[in-house]
Amino acid sequence: MGSLSIALIVGALITASGLAGLLLQKGLAERHTSERSRDMIGGVVGLLTLLLALVLGLLIWTAYGVFNTQQT
Repeated sequence: MGSLSIALIVGALITASGLAGLLLQKGLAERHTSERSRDMIGGVVGLLTLLLALVLGLLIWTAYGVFNTQQT
C-alpha cells in the first residue's frame, strides 16, 4: 500500500469521524452541552491537538535527520 493511499484513507477516516461527531452532538442531552462541559471538552481537544503537533514535529525532525544522514 503506497503512501498516497494511506494518506487518502486517513483523510477519509478523519472526515467520517468529524461528521459522526456532528451528528452525535445533536443527540446529546442538554446537560452535556452546558458551558462547563463545553469548556472541559475544549480543554481536552486543546491538549490532544498540542500532543499531536508535538508528535508530528518530532516525526518531521526525525525524517529530516535520516534524509540528511543518507545524503552524506
